[in-house]
Amino acid sequence: MGRCPSCHVEMHEKLVYLSLHATEFGVRCAGPGQVVKVTLPWCPGCEDEPEETGCLHRPMFPGTESLPTEPLRCDFCLATDVLLTCDVRASYYISADVGDGRTLVDEGIWGACSECGLLIQEEKWEELMDRGVLGTLAMHAEIPNNARVRSALKERSRMVMRAVFGERFK
Repeated sequence: MGRCPSCHVEMHEKLVYLSLHATEFGVRCAGPGQVVKVTLPWCPGCEDEPEETGCLHRPMFPGTESLPTEPLRCDFCLATDVLLTCDVRASYYISADVGDGRTLVDEGIWGACSECGLLIQEEKWEELMDRGVLGTLAMHAEIPNNARVRSALKERSRMVMRAVFGERFK
């Protein structure tokens, strides 16, 4: 396989399964239901071992490649960092009106930036909710930033987290 160009450790390979999702649906993980099996090279010296499953977003409908898409965002703080997949099979699935006549429906797969992913692993729920409130306020300048609004956003976040993480959320 060869050596990593960065750290010179012997590269490894892992067989992974990727669910294909259409970029035409924006940030939602939606597509035709196809799954591809690929051998993914990775470096044990510089990278964590890849997960066995994941998703790949690509244009799937001819002529729609030039349509604008939104960047993938952390489902907790709205950051656009590299996302980790938090495969959370929620006790209850959530739908939310996001404006413009669109509704997002929770499919049980949540994306987290590295900071939120670490908070989830360490079950630091209060800190995760605080990041979510700050991210929402930063992204939506039209929302007033006052104690009452921050409290309401945190309570909304608490209800979502209880549904998503179930027994883990305390």
